[in-house]
Amino acid sequence: MLNPFGCQDLSASYLRADQGGYPESITFTARVGNSGVLAIGPGTKISFYHGDPLAGGALIGTTTIEQRMEPGQYLDLSVPWNSPPREQCEIYVRADDDGIGTGKIREVDEDNNSVHFTIIPGNHTPIADAGIDRVVFNNTTLTLDGTASHDPDQDPLTHHWKIISKPAGSSTVLSDPSSPNPSITVDRFGAYLIQLTVNDGIQSSGVAFVTITSSPIITVPDLSGLLLDDAKAALLVAELQPGTISQTCSATVPIGHVFGQSPAAGTQTVINTRVDLVVSKGIQMVTVPELTGLPLDEAQSVLVEHSLASGPVVEEYIDIQPVCHIFAQDPQAGREVPADTGVTLHLSLGPWNGPDDTPPSATVFAAPQQVKVGDEVTLTVWAADNVGVVERHLLVDGLEITIAGNKALYTATAPGRPRVVFTARDGAGLSASASTTFTVIDPADTTPPLVSLANTVCGDITTIHPVNGTISDENLVDYILAYREQGSSHWNLFGRGSAKNLSGELGTFDPTLLKNGVYELALYAEDISGNAALATGCVLVDGKLKLGHVELPGGTDVSIPRNGFPLSVERIYDNRSASGDFGPGWNLPSSEIKAQPTLSLGGGWDEDKGGGMFPVYYLMEKHRHVLAVRLPGDQLLKFKMDVSPKQSVLWPTAIPPPFPPPGYPMTPTPRPRSNPWTLPVIPSCSSAMICGSTGWTSTTQPALRSP
Repeated sequence: MLNPFGCQDLSASYLRADQGGYPESITFTARVGNSGVLAIGPGTKISFYHGDPLAGGALIGTTTIEQRMEPGQYLDLSVPWNSPPREQCEIYVRADDDGIGTGKIREVDEDNNSVHFTIIPGNHTPIADAGIDRVVFNNTTLTLDGTASHDPDQDPLTHHWKIISKPAGSSTVLSDPSSPNPSITVDRFGAYLIQLTVNDGIQSSGVAFVTITSSPIITVPDLSGLLLDDAKAALLVAELQPGTISQTCSATVPIGHVFGQSPAAGTQTVINTRVDLVVSKGIQMVTVPELTGLPLDEAQSVLVEHSLASGPVVEEYIDIQPVCHIFAQDPQAGREVPADTGVTLHLSLGPWNGPDDTPPSATVFAAPQQVKVGDEVTLTVWAADNVGVVERHLLVDGLEITIAGNKALYTATAPGRPRVVFTARDGAGLSASASTTFTVIDPADTTPPLVSLANTVCGDITTIHPVNGTISDENLVDYILAYREQGSSHWNLFGRGSAKNLSGELGTFDPTLLKNGVYELALYAEDISGNAALATGCVLVDGKLKLGHVELPGGTDVSIPRNGFPLSVERIYDNRSASGDFGPGWNLPSSEIKAQPTLSLGGGWDEDKGGGMFPVYYLMEKHRHVLAVRLPGDQLLKFKMDVSPKQSVLWPTAIPPPFPPPGYPMTPTPRPRSNPWTLPVIPSCSSAMICGSTGWTSTTQPALRSP
């Protein structure tokens, strides 16, 4: 019952029993909570009864809330029941009850103060176990297993099985519902839900369920060679499930591809069977061990232990190892190589006693290959001779470095690529040298190289043309000079070098093998610390000087006469086209029509300011603004861009004045068409027919006019 005047509210729940002390006693515990909006002070009574107190139930005991309970807080309170009977009992708990059925708190809800349950003292509830879910083929007879059901008191159990649901049309029944192991025949595809309860002679267990699914026959697909995600998708399509995914190395199967599965491909199984997959990690890489100084048989055993193979054995007269010991190997120790790689072993035959006419052998390498200024580099050297090495020298950029054993340490002092040279000399005066380099970077160097191109502002080029520019960086590694046709994504290299400071000719641009049109130039430079710079320009290839140019009319391939509108397909050949509509060099004539603006027609303008009290603003062209239209036969039409107005008093030309005088053009308009070649500004296009629209689409673009 709800009390509209109450602000406090006690509730009782979660009643349970601890029978560990039975038969002397049972301890009951209930959870009491404050569900109201005001705190409840200490002193409130909680009573436990054997039977319903409203129907004369006997008091088991009373306990007291000993602390203040805030809203939302709960406490677990317990009382013991001494000498409980061995019979079914109803146990009640009432909150705010002093043991005689009265309370002291005016509550919001008086109906949630009580909780009860049934218990048989001394008897524990048996536990039913219906076994595991199974998937079987249709028309299979299988035996259910309830033998895992048990009673904590070891009382004998009786079983009761029941089919709760089965597929439509199924007429199957359990062979013996009271047996621990009844059988059932699945006669329709689908799921069969079966329940089991057990009884110990005093009380029944809870319900346990088992699901038997009747499945069609599923054939496991072949997943070999598939990517892992594709293999998983194939399993789901086949109504199977991915199982355990393991990885291992393979020399033949690419990384991430499946090369093993279980069950195997072609196996007949049931729906949702899990298929374990083995996925390739790629080629197994192993580290080559150090073999120098080992006897031959021991070195070969070490190779086998490291999953490597013994390669050719090269016998040489040498002074640095005893007879039949390894003095060199290839690959060297520490290298990462694929498993089963053969390692060439160089075997010592001892010193040579004949005439010495063979020079020494020498090797040098640096590690790591890239360091910072101030870091140390380890230089490892190796030298051998059939009689004996008597002298060794190690130079880094001409500076002698002391060798200790077969190693030397060098501290990098400046960015660059120092050159390391190692020389070995034998007693006969014969010598051999080996060299290597490494890279030294300066993290503090964040300044890119200075680069620029000269005379590349879209001027006409008709013959072979030197491209000049400047490159400046004391730590330059490389520069590249390249070109591409405007609108293409492919760059063509025509200049490269590594000079630190260069001013003058960087490369030669040859237009004689190119189609007429606009070409972009790019100069890219990078220094030792990874700083890079880019300069760009453009040229306009024109003229008829085309060396080695072959252009053939292909004629008409197909001609379809029709009344009023005959159709034909023609093609032409140009050996300068790497690709084409019909293969390399072959194109439709319309494909040869191309419109190309020189760089950005809307950019490349500067504004200068002159005058005194009344400033005058002048618009100046930074690079040539031309629209080139290439036609078949290397015909080139060029349209020069012009703007109006080119100067303005008091106000910049690019921005309309705040109070324009009468007649000031607020929106640019095309110039009158004095000839058929006047065009508006258009973007880069592949067809003049597509690009040749008229009228303005922007209020900031000026017009083009013929030269």
